[in-house]
Amino acid sequence: KTRVAFCTGRKFYDLVGVVDELELEGPHIVCGGAQLIKRGGEVVWEKLIPADLAKDVYGYFTEKEKMVHIKQGKYHYVDSRFFTKAKKLWGKRFLLRRTEELANWEVPQVVVIDIADEDIEWLERLGLAVGKSRSSSNKWWICDVMAHGVNKQEGILQWLKHTGLKREQVVGVGD
Repeated sequence: KTRVAFCTGRKFYDLVGVVDELELEGPHIVCGGAQLIKRGGEVVWEKLIPADLAKDVYGYFTEKEKMVHIKQGKYHYVDSRFFTKAKKLWGKRFLLRRTEELANWEVPQVVVIDIADEDIEWLERLGLAVGKSRSSSNKWWICDVMAHGVNKQEGILQWLKHTGLKREQVVGVGD
């Protein structure tokens, strides 16, 4: 039996339409390897950023006037100061809410827009996992922040444990 699953930096609910259309049971590796989630939304494994650390990261970057969005469940949570801008940028692709509505700060991923190298060094000193990429549309440096040890490779290793497959039985295809 062939199994197909996504391995992505996106959160599960950003993929749910494609997952349902293709009837891909999963589990899917999402939020840069922080979670394994089945087609119906059941989380089978996750490694989250502790709430106090997520709040510290959020506070640090909002103080620096950086746009931060927090991935949690179905939503991307954005500070009220940047909500209108975020709505213009991502309102058609993502479900957005204001950060003030975020009840559970233990999260899989925090995303910081337009980040500097010294800020990445600060995140690494906190022991967080950091993935940096260039936005194709805006030329910003975007930083995905996850719990210590989280990355797509770790997500794949957890996926292998969950599915019972061996590395030799898996092929990855990417862009």
